[in-house]
Amino acid sequence: MPPIPQKYQILAILQLVAGACNVFFGWFFASMIVSFVAGTCTTIFTLGLCPVGFFCGMVSWLIIPVGMAEIVMGILMLASPNTVKGVVGWIPLAQLPTFLLGDFLSPIVGLVGLMLTRDAEVAGYIEGL
Repeated sequence: MPPIPQKYQILAILQLVAGACNVFFGWFFASMIVSFVAGTCTTIFTLGLCPVGFFCGMVSWLIIPVGMAEIVMGILMLASPNTVKGVVGWIPLAQLPTFLLGDFLSPIVGLVGLMLTRDAEVAGYIEGL
């Protein structure tokens, strides 16, 4: 069995940090931002008659399960890297669209993850070479 590359371990730690940040406070900040923007827009467009836009911030609560998945993935990448080798290359792609929920940390970690998984050493480890 080949040794685990250091960049693979860095990616796992980044997953853990991003997941913890999203679960503990990322969803809250995203919810505040989305609620403010959507509420302000609906208030302006409806002249204050329909303040429903503030409830659009609840969509940012979907960041919590994303954060939990990042934590689980990070733990599995550190504790049992052979079991998740095939999924590691796809996780950064799944993190990119989370900016639609108001999340800014996961897409950044996703971009860094794409760069790390394209590294020759990490790519060879993931493919089992």
